Amino acid sequence: MTIKIDKHIAGYEVVKPEEETAAAMLAAEEREARSSAKVIRMTEKIMRPEGMESLEGSTYKIKTPLDDHAMYVTINDIILNPGTVHEQRRPFEIFINSKNMDHFQWIVALTRLMSAVFRKGGDVTFLAEELQAVFDPKGGYFKPGGRFMPSIIAEIGDVISHHMQKIGLLQKEELTEQQLLILNQKRAEAESFAKAQIKARIKAEKTAQEHQQARIQAETELMSRLKTIEQGQEKRQAREKVKAMKLAQAVREQVLALAETLSRREAVAEVMKNGMLLVVVNTLDDGMELCNRFAPEHLEIIVREPKNWLKKVRSAGAVFVG
Repeated sequence: MTIKIDKHIAGYEVVKPEEETAAAMLAAEEREARSSAKVIRMTEKIMRPEGMESLEGSTYKIKTPLDDHAMYVTINDIILNPGTVHEQRRPFEIFINSKNMDHFQWIVALTRLMSAVFRKGGDVTFLAEELQAVFDPKGGYFKPGGRFMPSIIAEIGDVISHHMQKIGLLQKEELTEQQLLILNQKRAEAESFAKAQIKARIKAEKTAQEHQQARIQAETELMSRLKTIEQGQEKRQAREKVKAMKLAQAVREQVLALAETLSRREAVAEVMKNGMLLVVVNTLDDGMELCNRFAPEHLEIIVREPKNWLKKVRSAGAVFVG
């Protein structure tokens, strides 16, 4: 059969019978694969897929400086065409919970509208972009880290954008060359500041250690000096005690010598034989306390300023001063 071609021929090729047969077989296999695959198409009447009693999802926390209570955004996803080359994960519904009832009305309205858009099908990534463009006439706020949010709605849009990047619906935005340059500069400044902080801390610890060592050395020297002083006092007290003992011995000898010159030396010798007590005390106060307890019949005070010590006598028969 002859076919007349009226149009301009741009090119041609010769198809061999075996190639035509192979192409027909490949097309038949593709049609069979498409007919056997359980493809779920997004329509206006999309329902929860059968057998999916629970959906996988993620919950995100939003805490703004404008409110005392946090908001919790939960996005549940469905997996379309599981096990096939057309498998895709898409958001199916969204819920927002908060203790702040001031936002209750618009939160319910917003989540219902967004869930309806998710179930509508098609490209739903525009939701994140549209919400992020909403600003608050009263002013926005800064998130931890210094990122500015123009409104609460914009932060909800930021959460949706993050979730869509997580499931593969959106690609993560790459930083520009200028942004990378600023980021590297800020990172270098932070590292430099951290190193300076570490050096300052090491220097402070070293200074504190030196002060601690100086304090310990000073305390050691002080204790050594106190010990030396105490040893000196002990030596001085020992010398005074020896001196007092020698004086007591000299007094005893003098008393015995004087007793021999008395006319009543036999009676005095008998008294001294039965009991003569010489006591060496550490201080005059100790000596006066001993006298008050002993209550002598005759007490003679031979010290400097005897009148001052006379006032301290509480029990004695007769007191001789001087």
